[in-house]
Amino acid sequence: MKPRSELVAFISRTFLAAAIAIAVGLSVMAGLFYRRGNDERWARQSRETSRVAREIEIASLRRLSVLRGHAAFGGPISPEALGIDDRRIEAQLDSLARLTADSPVQQARAHRIRVAFAGWDSSLAPRGQRPDGPVVLSVGRDQISRAETAFAPISAEVAAFLEAEERRYDDRIAATHRLDVLFIGTVLFAVVVILAALYLFRRRLTDQAHELQVGEARFRTVVQSLHDVVFTLGDEKRYTGMFGGPVSGNSGNYEQYIGKTAIEILGPEIGRIHTEAADRALRGESFRYDWTLDTPEGRRNYNVTISPLRDAEGKIGGVVGINRDTTDQVAREHALSDAREQLRQAQRLDALGQLAGGVAHDFNNLLTVIMTYAAILQEEATPGSDESRSIDEIRLASERAAALTRQLLAFGRRQMLQPRAIDLNETVRDVERMLRRLLPPDIVFETDLMSSLDLVMADPGQIEQVLINLAINARDAMPDGGHLLIRTSNVDRADEKHGMKGPHVLVTVTDTGTGMKPETKAKVFEPFFTTKGVGKGTGLGLATVHGIVEQSGGRVTLESEPGRGTTFYIRLPCHGDGEIVATPAVETQPGRELRGTETILLVDDNEELRRVVKRMLSRAGYVIVEAASGAAALAHLDRGSRVDMVLSDVMMPDMNGRAVLDAIRQRHREVRVLLMSGYNYDAAVRGMAQRGDVAFIEKPFTAEQLLNRLREVLEPEDHNRGAA
Repeated sequence: MKPRSELVAFISRTFLAAAIAIAVGLSVMAGLFYRRGNDERWARQSRETSRVAREIEIASLRRLSVLRGHAAFGGPISPEALGIDDRRIEAQLDSLARLTADSPVQQARAHRIRVAFAGWDSSLAPRGQRPDGPVVLSVGRDQISRAETAFAPISAEVAAFLEAEERRYDDRIAATHRLDVLFIGTVLFAVVVILAALYLFRRRLTDQAHELQVGEARFRTVVQSLHDVVFTLGDEKRYTGMFGGPVSGNSGNYEQYIGKTAIEILGPEIGRIHTEAADRALRGESFRYDWTLDTPEGRRNYNVTISPLRDAEGKIGGVVGINRDTTDQVAREHALSDAREQLRQAQRLDALGQLAGGVAHDFNNLLTVIMTYAAILQEEATPGSDESRSIDEIRLASERAAALTRQLLAFGRRQMLQPRAIDLNETVRDVERMLRRLLPPDIVFETDLMSSLDLVMADPGQIEQVLINLAINARDAMPDGGHLLIRTSNVDRADEKHGMKGPHVLVTVTDTGTGMKPETKAKVFEPFFTTKGVGKGTGLGLATVHGIVEQSGGRVTLESEPGRGTTFYIRLPCHGDGEIVATPAVETQPGRELRGTETILLVDDNEELRRVVKRMLSRAGYVIVEAASGAAALAHLDRGSRVDMVLSDVMMPDMNGRAVLDAIRQRHREVRVLLMSGYNYDAAVRGMAQRGDVAFIEKPFTAEQLLNRLREVLEPEDHNRGAA
């Protein structure tokens, strides 16, 4: 669309051209009117000149006729009888001279006529005159002849004069006709110019109106495609214009709001926000502000950019603004903020998990030493003695400490799981009987299990532990009773928000307890965090839940508000084709011979652990060779020394248990290997142990458990060999 100034310039040029055409036309017409008036005056003068000339000719002819008549009868004749009136003739000749003053040629002819008349008068002499009477002429043939001779020049001059006057008259009439044509042409030209100017003016106005319509339509299309609302306010803060795309609660018809205030449209509470913003804009400020509106579709978020509306002189006469629906943007920002918070929480939990796992590793080594020495002392003590009972207390305390370290390992996702394809409905039914005994009667416990539930890959014992921990947490949150519901369902789509990349099974545990505050929710999965009183909880229950679910490839989240209960969401990926064979737990087999005479290469960087394991195995008849590192163990094997089995820790500096295992399988395939660890960083070793590709025993272990596991590895007929 062309600028408005260009249209104004075009209109000015058009009107100027029309004005010039009209002025020229009027000037030409005025000149033509003046010339035509002169021609009309001259025409009257020419007609008068011709009349006078004819009268002179008629008078001369009458005089000649009178002379001829008297000549026929004879006798004298008076000048009156001849019709001679000198004064009249002189007056006519003077009039003729005056009328021909504008034409020298005609004036010369008029003079010759005068001269001819003078000659005619002299031709009639001699004259007679009596003193007391009029002049008496004696007319004879001679006088008649002289009169006729003198009359010929008069007649010729008058005829020439009339002929020339007629030519002048015809020329002037022709010129007048040409002026008429010029006049008509000038008028037509002026009319054509004016009509052309009007046509161009109308054409340009039509084009400009079309361009304005196209521009307005394009502007409306752009605004509507942006889903923004553009509005203007007058100095009275009433809407003077509003248009844009459809927004929540309005399909784009904003004419109903014209002339109204924001308070009249939105109510006093929300409208006051816009009124105060308009006051600031009318004072010259340009700024942005956010506001919200509750609609049947839910709460909507908006952002307004508002500025003063100034005229060409810079005077503020209103307000212009753009209202943008930012609901989706705000939702994305909140989702991004939640994702960042979840990432920070995950990183914090991962760091805590590594710390907890490292602590558990050291504790497991210490507990192995304590439990092994307790077993040795128990063998030497007298049954039923105080010493024996004291040793039992040491053993029980060690087992409780071992349970705590297993929870720490579960939180750190470093415990050894025994996963298999399971139906979570069966797991819920198995744990349901136990939960009904744990929950008080005033808590209503229900399950809602989906039929045809997809299988998941998980350790059933660990999933049971998850459900028990969540149920105990719900029980403690409902001291006055309530309702506990466990529900299972299939989710056939990915859930990127919660990190699930495909179909999965959802388990929800919902209670009607006291709920949690936001600050409690942020720390609920951290180890040793608890809201219970001193001595009523370790703070590892929910941390263990988080670790088990995460290690099983799932995600655990929760929703909770104070006074509205809590819901935990456990998402586990669906199990695909195939089934992993889990490593069975180490169990003591009564009646089995636990002694042996084989040579065992004991590899561990912990000297205390090597010392206690060596003492225990030596008491059972084994020959023990110690190595403080993987490199020392391989050097011993490479020297050709007899070794029946290598008992190696997994976590060692420089060369870990997996590297030792790989080297032995390459260079000494006949040697069996049993790995031991209380904290498994190595996912590959964990996977091999779960598949049964390597023999493994988890710390802390008792002497009986270790001796049983040794016999399983050393006796091929009863167990799988440690080396393939």
